[in-house]
Amino acid sequence: MADIMQREEIAIVGGGLGGCLTALMLAKNPQYHVTLIEAQDTLLNGASAIASRLHLGGEYPLHPDTAQNCLEGAVIWKLLMPNKAADPNQENIFTPTPPMKFLVAKKTQASGEEYPDADEALTVKKYFDSYEKVRASYKKMLGRISQANGWDESTTQKMLFGSCKEGEFFRPLDAKEHAGYADIAGGFQSQELGLNVPKYLAMISAELEKQEKLGNVTILKSHRVNKKGIEGEKGNFTLHCNNGKTIHASQVIQAAWRDGPGITPQTGQGGDIRKVVTVYKRAMLRVDLPKGLKIPPAFVMLGENGGMFAPYNDRVAICYLPTPEAAYRKDVLLTNRNPSLPDDWDELSDKSRQEWTERYFRLLKNRFPFLKGTVD
Repeated sequence: MADIMQREEIAIVGGGLGGCLTALMLAKNPQYHVTLIEAQDTLLNGASAIASRLHLGGEYPLHPDTAQNCLEGAVIWKLLMPNKAADPNQENIFTPTPPMKFLVAKKTQASGEEYPDADEALTVKKYFDSYEKVRASYKKMLGRISQANGWDESTTQKMLFGSCKEGEFFRPLDAKEHAGYADIAGGFQSQELGLNVPKYLAMISAELEKQEKLGNVTILKSHRVNKKGIEGEKGNFTLHCNNGKTIHASQVIQAAWRDGPGITPQTGQGGDIRKVVTVYKRAMLRVDLPKGLKIPPAFVMLGENGGMFAPYNDRVAICYLPTPEAAYRKDVLLTNRNPSLPDDWDELSDKSRQEWTERYFRLLKNRFPFLKGTVD
């Protein structure tokens, strides 16, 4: 094994799922030594602790690159996690979940037919065409993964998301399958995979500890990269932490989901470019469902009047509406050196939060009629 001092130093800012899995992948290469930097006193906190499913890109019919990234990320995740055949003790990392329904509103369908060349034009056919590309890409992945590992394709299908055939990987919905939602032109459902959160977090943590003992990874908890951020350029970066610690690395991977540091060049190009923009911050809310409410399976509804209603079980659902009325806005100053981000929800006054919440739930009940009279 190469001496640690001779390895290329990689710094990863952020100890969530993205940062931890990247660290584990790099740790397998003796060319690298990884320093994983996390602002909190624990890894895999925040959003990483609530990830509940792997999706295959159906949320992004108008953004094929994003849909492709989702598919590739889900496949990589599945290959990284142990499977029952390889390790019987890890068989509960993945859990069954209802197939995800993707629906297009009638108003969106009409607008997409009237203005087919518009960037945001969406119809049921366009959605199907988009997802067919996702399916075709998945088919190619099955072939490449099978060949690389010497597996037959049925083995690869069992390890990933099943067959790539239409009707198994995805299928059209009958009208009765979306009867619980108003004004829907049509849609389809996609194969999904749920995650056993406590189990996969424990497994990733154990593997990181193993790599740390082997000297492949250094984990720095409670180390927040400060506003001075990251100085230097590729091959020679310096990271400054709030506790005074300085870290040197040849490469930096930004995996912080919020308030991530920017990179300040050692030699500037003149004055900062300043621009004030209005940012709409999408809100996702948890809704407590009353006992006995009959709700359809988890789904995503897209389009001009879309949104998402995704029940975790028969008592709790996660909702959002992608409209300015269902978001709060903030004027922010962006510069090419130090971008400022919108304030968090906690920054709003009690009155603003109450007004926003009341307006949001009125919109929510109008969009999902089965919630009327049930959600406070």
